[in-house]
Amino acid sequence: MKKLLIILLLMSSLNAIEKDKFAHAFVGVGIYGLCLVTGGIIEEMGYDSKLNTTTCLIPVVIAGVGKELYD
Repeated sequence: MKKLLIILLLMSSLNAIEKDKFAHAFVGVGIYGLCLVTGGIIEEMGYDSKLNTTTCLIPVVIAGVGKELYD
């Protein structure tokens, strides 16, 4: 996750992508991070969480596809 944030920061500083695409990437990383944090909280409460680094990609893909269909 830290690597993704560093890459996004470098890309924004180099103006390699448009602001709109950076915003989409930023929101995707935010959704992914929120999912991982939620999974960690559920596990700390003593429950079995299915939210891991692989399953947290699902809401990111759904949000991305949903945004494209909306546009």
